[in-house]
Parts: sequence; C-alpha cells; structure tokens
Amino acid sequence: ARVEEVAARKGINAKLTVLEQRFSGVRVPVVVLEFSAPACKVRLDVSAGKECGQLDRLIHRALYDRAGGHTHPLHTVLLLKHFAVCRGFNDAHKKFMTSSAWTLLGIAMLQQSEMLQALDEEEPPEHLEAAKLVPLLQASFSWISTLLCAAPATYIDVRTATVNTSSTWQLYIQDPSTTEAVNMARHLSAANALVIRRQLITGVAALVPWLPGVTGTARDWARVFDPDFESESDQREALGSDSESTGTRSRSRSRSRSASGLG
Repeated sequence: ARVEEVAARKGINAKLTVLEQRFSGVRVPVVVLEFSAPACKVRLDVSAGKECGQLDRLIHRALYDRAGGHTHPLHTVLLLKHFAVCRGFNDAHKKFMTSSAWTLLGIAMLQQSEMLQALDEEEPPEHLEAAKLVPLLQASFSWISTLLCAAPATYIDVRTATVNTSSTWQLYIQDPSTTEAVNMARHLSAANALVIRRQLITGVAALVPWLPGVTGTARDWARVFDPDFESESDQREALGSDSESTGTRSRSRSRSRSASGLG
C-alpha cells in the first residue's frame, strides 16, 4: 500500500501484488512480488534470513568490488538471469534452478574466463582484461550448455573458482555463503537440464548477429530473450494485415531493447 501511495503522489498508476509465498520446504522463506506500472512490470523475490544476506554480500563483492571497474561482468550475469526468467527456468518448484544458482553459474563462467577472481582471494587483481558484452554472454550460454550434458558431472565453487568433476549429480553448485555441503542446483531435474541446454544452444546461434563487426537487429535480441517472439509475430503476419504486422514488430523491438538494456 505504501508503494502505491508514493506512486500515486508522483502521478503514476502503479500496483504491488503478492504473486506467491514460499514458507515450507525451503531453506530461505521467499515472497514473490510484482510491481506493475503502465510502462513496465518488475518481479521481485523478497527473502529473509542470515544465509540470504551473506550470499547477497558475496555476489555484490564478486560483481562490483572485484570486477576491476568493468561493468560487463555484471551485465552478463543480469542478461543471463533475464534469459532464464523469460523462459521460466528460474523456478525451483518446477525442478529448474533458482535465480541465485543462475547468478553463481554466471560468476563461475567469468572466473574461468579470467574476468573475475575467486571470492576467497584477499586482494583484488591489479588488472582484469576487458571484454565485450555479447561475446561474454555467448560464452556463458555455450559454457553452461556444456555443463548440462548428462556426463561428466560438474562441481562448481565460486569461493575458490573451482570447476571439476562431481560424483553426486550432473550439476553441483556449492552455496558460497556456508561451509556446509549445499547444492544450489539441487532442484534441477535431468529432463529440465536438457530443456535448458537446448535453449542455450539456440541462444548461442541467435547472438551471432550481435558479435563485433556483425550487424544485427532488435528482432535478434527478441529471439534470444523472448521464447514466444517468433510464434507471436508469425501469427500476426498470417492475418495478412501489413499495418498490424508492422505494429507487432515495433512493439517487439521496443520490448526486446528494454529487456536487454539497449534502450
């Protein structure tokens, strides 16, 4: 109610809705909220607990304090998470991975690419190699799709920048906020791992037009981030109305630019 009152005073018609409450069968209680305004919708996962706060501080340390002033590592992780959100791959209750697990996967890839260092290292590096955003995002898609193969199993620990063979599950992401053995990807089913892998491989190909020296359009970004983009536009164009098709493509471009941080 407080949020809506503040928005009303600013002349904004906004609403805050509770979408879901997860209090049982989880390590950390979560309330899923949605903030909606005429121009946008933002989904928020609100958590509470010691573990949650410690994990957030470690992620902040990795992507802000240890990034050597570069913003591409942060943006790569944000786009990777947005890719997962658009496809519903961040819902642990449906046997996918949590948003935190996707974040740790992104950090692990950046560590293996020497864009970030291990969290346990005391001193930040004197120099980190700068890299372009799209190649980093494409490398993330490719690297994670490889991890999601049925074999070999993979163990990841961003505290020590460790990626090696796991004997327990096809993907094991150690929670860096605890010394106990806690797998952040424990909810992921083998079937859903293959679904994610196929979509990531598609994403790698869809990002090719955006590589340095190659032109691309907002339509290409829509293919990456919006799984319904092609079916929606094809249905519109099948109606035979040029004006309606043009309007659909325009809205899709606007949506994809907003989603990817391009506008």
